[in-house]
Amino acid sequence: MHISTVRLSICVLILKFCQGMTVKGTLKTDKDWVYLMKFSFDSEDAVVRYKFEYPTVYGVQNLLLYNKKTRPDTILVSSEKSCAQREAILTGGAGLFINLTDQYPWTGCTRETIDESDQLYKSTDDGEIFHCEGGRSLRPGGEPWWYAALSNCYGNKAGLLIRYDLSILNGEGEFKHFSAGQSHLWKMAVGFLVLFIILAVISIAMVVTMETLVKPWKINRTYLIYAVSLGCYMLYLTFLCAYYDNIKRSGIATEGLMVTARLFQHASYAVFVLLLILLSRGYKITRYEFDRVHWLQYGVSSAIYTAIYFSVLLYVIATFDKEVYLYILDYPGSDGILIMRVIAWVWFFVVTIITFCQHVKTRLFYFFYFVLYSGWFLGVPLFVWICRHTATLELTRESLVIGVDHTLNLLAMILYLTIVVFVFERKETPDKFNSPEGMTGLGVAEMAACDTATTSQLLPQNDQLVTAISPSRRKTRV
Repeated sequence: MHISTVRLSICVLILKFCQGMTVKGTLKTDKDWVYLMKFSFDSEDAVVRYKFEYPTVYGVQNLLLYNKKTRPDTILVSSEKSCAQREAILTGGAGLFINLTDQYPWTGCTRETIDESDQLYKSTDDGEIFHCEGGRSLRPGGEPWWYAALSNCYGNKAGLLIRYDLSILNGEGEFKHFSAGQSHLWKMAVGFLVLFIILAVISIAMVVTMETLVKPWKINRTYLIYAVSLGCYMLYLTFLCAYYDNIKRSGIATEGLMVTARLFQHASYAVFVLLLILLSRGYKITRYEFDRVHWLQYGVSSAIYTAIYFSVLLYVIATFDKEVYLYILDYPGSDGILIMRVIAWVWFFVVTIITFCQHVKTRLFYFFYFVLYSGWFLGVPLFVWICRHTATLELTRESLVIGVDHTLNLLAMILYLTIVVFVFERKETPDKFNSPEGMTGLGVAEMAACDTATTSQLLPQNDQLVTAISPSRRKTRV
């Protein structure tokens, strides 16, 4: 049985495994060595504070603090290493060894009588417990990454049964509960939430002021899809702020907040992919509407892609080993997430090329459209690849990847609003001729500009001129 009461939080997709600098709970297992947490420092005045409690029959239990010199991916979690061998690593000065008994006064451990009402210890047939409460200064010495574990290699009774409350303070100050670089994530989440709120206000103002979006078909469907994606991303940032704020105040990472945040993040991504595919096929640009067959085609394709994407995501969550890898993107299984983003770009590329070839007058528009949104699809995978091969970015990798992701999403949504203003709202759409599927090909802007004209005046007949009559002016097109 692994850690039963407290599980360390998981940050899903293109990010490092995130956690607070405090873990607490109850551990009951047959193992004699158990990993607790990892953390990193950007201060030379780190402090370790702990509170442990366990039956004396399970003594002697130890708190082990390793630094990265021990290479945990090959030593700490290796099944070939015994508990004694893992403890012996610390004798070479690669960390800190704290004996949790009253043998050493500086550990803060005392013997106490077990409370009869305590059901956890009652079954041990032991009348006493070790109660340890204390702290130690920790000098990182240029080694930013550290790992905490508990061991019971030579105890009278095998396994571990212990209540624990372990806090690592990254110096003193407002962000002492954050691991190195995490304070930037909190500031970044708050800053981008403010920017996305401003974007949402602008989007609402556009709906109110632009008749293209609301008349005569109420709200443009692409705008509704955009609004759903924007709303999901704002909820993602809101839960992310709450997650980091909880770490800032108590040092404890609330797993539920992070999981909820990531679900909204990936929902926003999936919805925005659908929006870009529809625009790539000319929806509301070279044609006014799709028939049911085309809606079914793109709906099913999008559903299949989303199902596969989330399946890969769940696989990564289930198999990611936080004891071995510093970052979730160092885990080979996470490559599946990046591959899914590249597959989405290939889909986007094929659909855009089809529209590019079929509609001559839209080629310039779709050229820039394809180039700019390709950056959104491929930016994060490319940046992750760069970070993986740049050792100097180890501590800042998480904040850099998240910052790039936030920025690309913000720019992608701003670009969509630009398309709304300069394509949907303009009185001449790029291409008003019939589409290959036999639809009218009238753009939404043409329809909005002609809200006082009759249907017979709007539709092309026998390749004659189409005259769009607006309340304010008359304009003839060929």
